[in-house]
This record gives sequence, C-alpha cells and structure tokens, in this order.
Amino acid sequence: MEQLPFFGFSYNGHHECVYHLLNHKANVNLTKNIGASPLFVAARNGHHRIVKKLLKMGANGNLCQQDMRSPLQTALLFHRKRCMKLLLKWNVYLITSDIHGCYPIHYAAMSGNIKAVRIITDHLISRKLYDPSIRDKHGNSALHTTLTHNTYDLANYLISEKFNVNQ
Repeated sequence: MEQLPFFGFSYNGHHECVYHLLNHKANVNLTKNIGASPLFVAARNGHHRIVKKLLKMGANGNLCQQDMRSPLQTALLFHRKRCMKLLLKWNVYLITSDIHGCYPIHYAAMSGNIKAVRIITDHLISRKLYDPSIRDKHGNSALHTTLTHNTYDLANYLISEKFNVNQ
C-alpha cells in the first residue's frame, strides 16, 4: 500500500516525486493488480524523463500487464514516440505479443504513425527479427492493420518494405 503513490506520480509525470521515491529504494518493478508497473504507466502517458530514470534504476522494460501488453506496445498505442525510442534503446523485446496476438509492429500500424512503423521495422531488420508476415490471433498482419485503420500512406510504406500483399 505504501508504494501506491509511486504509480500516481509516474502516471501524472511528477518526476521529482518519482526520483525521491527511487532514492528511497522504491521497487521499480512493483505491479498493481492488473500487472501495470510504474514504467508502464509512465510510458502510457508519455513521461519520457520518468521512463528513462526507471530504466536506469533497473525497471524491467518487458514487464507486461495481465493482457500481456508491454510498455513498448502501450507507448506505440498512445503515440509516445520518445518513450518508444527509450524503450528500444534499452533493448526491450520486439517479438512478444499480447493476448490478442498483436506484436509491437501491429501497435505501430494501429497508431497510424509512419515514423513509429519505420523505427520498429528498422529495429526488427537490424536485429534480424523482421518477419513482415507475422500475424495476430485473427490472422492479420501489420499491413492488414493499416488498411483496417485507413492509413493508406502507411500501407504503401509497408508494401515497399517487402510485405507480401498476397498473404
């Protein structure tokens, strides 16, 4: 119970308060009942300074909520580019999926943000993890996701990146 302010401060972007708690040995990987961690809520709300500090203090960038959504997927979903870049810099997993089978590339496609998709695909390619045909549990690739969200510029980009249009 004494750690609950940690979530509120992380969620609301009160970095001085978060830093103070960290200096007093607050558990950086503490989770709430749904599995959310201070890192998760900071990434969700775009508090990049808190994300950076939590990662430096040992926060697990791969710790997921009960729905298996990671801080990276959440940063992508909520268009938090700075947080996404920090998480990638700390080498979070790029090939883990949530309970719906959605991978970070799917979340990037859902966001409609071509820069986010480029960054994710570049990281996947550089780590030799790039599989443009990776599908969620409904059989949708990132290309399908862009088309269902009416982001045609993004679809054109994915096609240019060797997405198989026949799958």
